[in-house]
Amino acid sequence: MTEHDLTALHATLATRQEALDQRELGLAARQEGIDGMDERVREVQRAVGHREEAVGRREEAVGRREKEVEEREKAVGRREREVREREEKVAELEQAVDE
Repeated sequence: MTEHDLTALHATLATRQEALDQRELGLAARQEGIDGMDERVREVQRAVGHREEAVGRREEAVGRREKEVEEREKAVGRREREVREREEKVAELEQAVDE
């Protein structure tokens, strides 16, 4: 093997090593990007968890309000019955007075 051959082999080796270095840098950058995406996914998952909790609390509040509305409706129904019964009694008394 001549000195020229050795120089060519050395140049080829250096070129290949430089290409490998560049590939490693590219892989490291891609890994950093993946790590960043992983962190972003975790942040989004945390945010989704918080929102789901908030929705759950809102659903509970709506449920309580619906229950309150139902109770009010029942109370109004009772009052309406009481008023009707009083009106009927008044009508009966007025009829008895007229007779």
